[in-house]
Amino acid sequence: MNMTKQPPRLSASTIKRMRQYGMNPENMNEEQLRALESLDNPEKSHWLAKPFVYMGVLFLFAAFITLVVGEWGSAWGNGIVGTILCYIGYRVQRRFTYKRFVRATVQGEVKKQERTQAEWQKKGNMPDVLVAKAKVAAKRILAVAEGTNHVLFRELRKAKGEQFGKAMEYEVLFETVLFLMHVADRAAFFSLEEEKRGVFTDSVLLEIRERFSRTLSGGVEAAAFRDSFVDAYNARQVEYTQYQKLVPAGSEGSAGTLFWEFSEKIARTISPEHDLTTPFVVFGGITSAVKEMGLKDLLGETEK
Repeated sequence: MNMTKQPPRLSASTIKRMRQYGMNPENMNEEQLRALESLDNPEKSHWLAKPFVYMGVLFLFAAFITLVVGEWGSAWGNGIVGTILCYIGYRVQRRFTYKRFVRATVQGEVKKQERTQAEWQKKGNMPDVLVAKAKVAAKRILAVAEGTNHVLFRELRKAKGEQFGKAMEYEVLFETVLFLMHVADRAAFFSLEEEKRGVFTDSVLLEIRERFSRTLSGGVEAAAFRDSFVDAYNARQVEYTQYQKLVPAGSEGSAGTLFWEFSEKIARTISPEHDLTTPFVVFGGITSAVKEMGLKDLLGETEK
């Protein structure tokens, strides 16, 4: 008896739909494909979805039989019930498929990152490794900044009942990215030799600048943004360098520490006449965001 596990098979319609969304099945791991396969093959569905699908099929079959014998009322009723049950089964299965697909994606990324980290450890912080790490850092900075921004405005809407325009949200996002870039530079300062620090931070700057400029429509507009972004980054570096402490220690006051001064800056940006709610929300969000970036693990052992 052949117990070999059969590879997942996707229907042509599923593959076509995936390509329309920019997804390539050839670049997916086996667990991701098996998750998608469960949408095509009822036998591979989650056990909670199967009863709805099978009962729905039975009702649809009964609708066909009653239609053939001329019982229009029964055919109509069976058809509606069968369609509803199949739809419920599909919705249940789609939810489980989504969770399984996301879990498989995360696990795949973790394994990929572990392999990459092992390669980086063998080579050390060579220039090409630092450029690669900078791309990872840039991606994390943008992702964490967007997540922090979303949570910040959601919490402020709850607390204050105010609405904020897209321009305001973008301005805060822009400032948050520049702040996280400064934090990344500080981490590099404490972990890397001066020359290597320059390679890393310059690469982070270039990567984030290019990612931001791609969201702009015109070439002239994008070129102007690149220049202004570098100027803004340099200005924030000068501004934030004056704060030596990141956060207050013990019973010390918050004034003059980097994270609190940034929180106050964002609060003033949102509303010149703000209360303490806004900076405290910003402070909590940005401290959590920096932890999520994992800069210490990314840069590796301190070389100084």
